[in-house]
Amino acid sequence: MKEEFFIPILRDLRASVIRKYIKKGSIIADIGCGTEAQFLKTLDGMKERIGIDMKLTARKIRGIKLVKRKIAKKIPLKSNSVGCITMLAVLEHLDHPVDVIKDSYRVLRDNGVLILTTPSKFSIPIVWTLANLGLSTPEEFYEHKYYFTKNQLKKILEDAGFRNIKVKRFQLGLNKYAIAYK
Repeated sequence: MKEEFFIPILRDLRASVIRKYIKKGSIIADIGCGTEAQFLKTLDGMKERIGIDMKLTARKIRGIKLVKRKIAKKIPLKSNSVGCITMLAVLEHLDHPVDVIKDSYRVLRDNGVLILTTPSKFSIPIVWTLANLGLSTPEEFYEHKYYFTKNQLKKILEDAGFRNIKVKRFQLGLNKYAIAYK
């Protein structure tokens, strides 16, 4: 399936911001990895790479274990089983984002890291314009259920038990990322 013009560009920009927080040799789970697990394919030196998405075909591709599953409230992984969880432009699509963040804490090993990105409300007019020009996917935008402020994200992460939390804006304030440790 061919992606719209800006989708891979935005994905690569998100990845470039957060890649430095991922330790080599980690077991990493990318929640909402997409049908081809593009981000996981760019990570070398990982002990194991797991992609979870409801739109993919369960299989193993280029050493990546792909799990077909809708993330409702629980992540289909064992407790204390991974060193890093990523959710890149995923949280805003979930029905129960707070529950998924809490369950991320369960799945992470001690000192594991949760890395997520999510758009700000300021991105709405730009995303609409890109969609109307055929340069982005309107369906992706229509599926946004939530927009989080920096303070809301930090509180949700703190309430889930995370520490050393960093929430920052990027892409001219149109998106934000959060890094939080167990």
